[in-house]
Amino acid sequence: HAWHFGGLFVPHQQYFHLGGFYHQQHHAITIDPTQDVNFQAYVQLYDSTARRLRDFTQVYYVHHGLEDPGIDQLGVRRDFISRWADSVRTSGLLADAYEDHIWRLSPVRFFDGATAGFPTPVSRDADHLRFLGAALARFFLLDQTAGSNFLPFRLDRHIYLALAAGEVGKPAGTGDQDALDDCDAVAALLDNAPGPRSPAALGPYAPRDGGAAGRIWAAAEGYDWVEDVEWGDVVPGGAHLDGPVTVEQKRAGLLAACQRFWHEGWEVPMGLVLEGWANEHGQAAAELRGEMTPEQFADVLRDNIQRTDPVDIAQWRGRMQVLDYSLHVVEAGAEGTVTNAALLDLLAEALTIVRDGN
Repeated sequence: HAWHFGGLFVPHQQYFHLGGFYHQQHHAITIDPTQDVNFQAYVQLYDSTARRLRDFTQVYYVHHGLEDPGIDQLGVRRDFISRWADSVRTSGLLADAYEDHIWRLSPVRFFDGATAGFPTPVSRDADHLRFLGAALARFFLLDQTAGSNFLPFRLDRHIYLALAAGEVGKPAGTGDQDALDDCDAVAALLDNAPGPRSPAALGPYAPRDGGAAGRIWAAAEGYDWVEDVEWGDVVPGGAHLDGPVTVEQKRAGLLAACQRFWHEGWEVPMGLVLEGWANEHGQAAAELRGEMTPEQFADVLRDNIQRTDPVDIAQWRGRMQVLDYSLHVVEAGAEGTVTNAALLDLLAEALTIVRDGN
């Protein structure tokens, strides 16, 4: 009826009937808060067969082998969920890859300026990613702790959008000059990264400086800054190009890098998170969000899941956020003028950027 796993006491299990299905139930779990809470929760709560969480009603804390009944006498513990949420940051499932206080699913950047290369996304355990999705659904959507804002950091807003939509949608290409559809998808995914349209985020796929049309990768001139790009294994045949590269080689290398980053750094891990999320709440995405659009429901999810501190203005002193207001310019002769309405649109965009943590 009971056994030990890695020094943790796991109480007996029972089955109960709910809605025509028999669900495995844990009456209690045992957590040592000085150890990895996320891993302990995964071991005791995740059912790899059903790919969802086991039900539990009580949490025991253990400190150095001694039980601590804690604040609310063994109930479904808000404190446990808060500790679990905090430990997700060190679980390896999320990463602050751009050091902008936004935690994304990709553990690496698309382009690393320090090495002038395209890092390979590290694969994560599929069940651990499903557990993350299931835990988000259970702790912040379904049970009595939902709406308590326990996630003490900012999740990438694209995660909320995917959860709200119920799918990992791929945005259509822009059709711009020199655009590559798969790279446009990466650019859309990184639209909240620092300098989202700059070489810091997009590398050779960034637009050219000075308002010139086209992308850096397709420019015959002005490419010296990235002439020594370490194309590495993204170039067909695995060639390492350390000299001038042709437009065809740049195109092929960029496409391969974009396809790898989108698939391995976003599509696959987000699909696994979504699988755990959907298995846990058991509803179609459209049914779950009701009359709300995916964008509206994504905002609701963020507000119900995320607890972040107020913006510290001192933290941003000396930093600059550049916004492209060309879309808001009204032509007036040789000069462009900006209307009050256009400035309000620009301000709204800036406030959205601040709200999303960038």
